[in-house]
Amino acid sequence: MQAQTTSIQRILLIDADDDDQFIFEHILCEVAPSVQLEVRASEKEIVDVVNQWQPDLIFLDFNLPNDGGVECLQSLKQCKDSHLFPVIIYSSLFNPKDIETAFDLGAIQYIQKADHYVKVKDMLCSFIEMPKRA
Repeated sequence: MQAQTTSIQRILLIDADDDDQFIFEHILCEVAPSVQLEVRASEKEIVDVVNQWQPDLIFLDFNLPNDGGVECLQSLKQCKDSHLFPVIIYSSLFNPKDIETAFDLGAIQYIQKADHYVKVKDMLCSFIEMPKRA
């Protein structure tokens, strides 16, 4: 499989589940090896990470411990240039209230975590091909 050319160069994954982190990283390396991935397990110091690293795209698990997903999304929207990086909720939580909250806080999409390798791969490919925001 040939690597895809993409304008997305840096992805930040915020997810507390080690297995989900591993799967995400493995698939990303397969479909877009040139894309850099930064992984965080919590919302702690996330504003500093984003301001220094400047990701092109953020995947956030809304199911972080202690309501951390909501707090994290609120913090992300306070970052300088927050309009430049889309935040995609990628979570096992999938109820209308969570979805509404995520969109109210600025997420551009809410995706339920897939339990199948091919579905995760297809999802990642669709976002990697997305143009960067200007």
